This record gives sequence, structure tokens and C-alpha cells, in this order.
Amino acid sequence: MHYFSFTAFWFHNMKYLNFGIAVNVFWKELDPSFYDKKDPYGNKDLLPAQQAFASLDRALTVLSKLPKGYKEFYYLRLIAQIEKKMEA
Repeated sequence: MHYFSFTAFWFHNMKYLNFGIAVNVFWKELDPSFYDKKDPYGNKDLLPAQQAFASLDRALTVLSKLPKGYKEFYYLRLIAQIEKKMEA
């Protein structure tokens, strides 16, 4: 049984019955400023995404100090804001 994925940023896996070989190929198609210079194969998230995740982690840490109902309200607002940006 084989499963191949050739699309960037998609989860992929392979199942095998007795024997298997996996080959990964990486493309760096964007401007070099988007990639971590210490990541020659482009395995890490793009630098803008790394920064966004770090910002989100900080925001979630701040919101975690709120009582449960308030925290959930603001989490949902963050999700709605992301969804609105995706639709634009």
C-alpha cells in the first residue's frame, strides 16, 4: 500500500506491509528571506509563520489568565478574526 504526497505544506505518510522506502524532496520556491537560514532543506515553517505562531502563543498566554467563560469568548473572537482574513 502506497501513499505519496507531492504538495508542499500537506501532511503525508506511507504505510508498508513488509518493506518500505520513503524519499523526501524539498523545494525552496519563495524569496530566500522567507526561509530560516539555518534550515537548508526548508523543513521548518516559513519565518513569517514562525513569527505569527510565536505571537499567537503570547496572546494565548495572556488570555489564559482570564476566567474560563471570558477566555473562551476571546478565543472564539480570535478564531473569527482568522476566518474573516481567510475569506478576504
